[in-house]
Amino acid sequence: MKTVMIFSVIGFLLLSFVSAAGYSQTTEEILSKMIEGQGGRQALEAIKTTTMSGSMQIVQMNITGSLTMYQKEPNKVRVDIEMMGSTFTQAYDGTTAWFVNPQTGESQEMPEKQAKYFKKQALGRDAILNPKKLGIT
Repeated sequence: MKTVMIFSVIGFLLLSFVSAAGYSQTTEEILSKMIEGQGGRQALEAIKTTTMSGSMQIVQMNITGSLTMYQKEPNKVRVDIEMMGSTFTQAYDGTTAWFVNPQTGESQEMPEKQAKYFKKQALGRDAILNPKKLGIT
């Protein structure tokens, strides 16, 4: 029993020394590895537009829909959500965050808190490639 306890403690100490090296990475090192893992800085800088789409389901309400997000560098984003026969559009065009009111079909400016979120969402790849330039810490 005593031998098992000693080996357990030694194993735990060795494991903690091995895992301690991962904690010493800086955010710059982690971002650099992430950028390289996605094809490198030049490949990411060459991407000017991105489209992501998917489907969603709210099981409790038996509602299905689709979502499409369009991103245009350096700072534009549009999200279209289609569900129950209606399309909900929200966007940031580089200066103004807006949405289409599904009841009237007219575009309206977003409230300040929601606009701030969309402005951050519109940063796109620049937030990863040049975080210090944008004030991201």
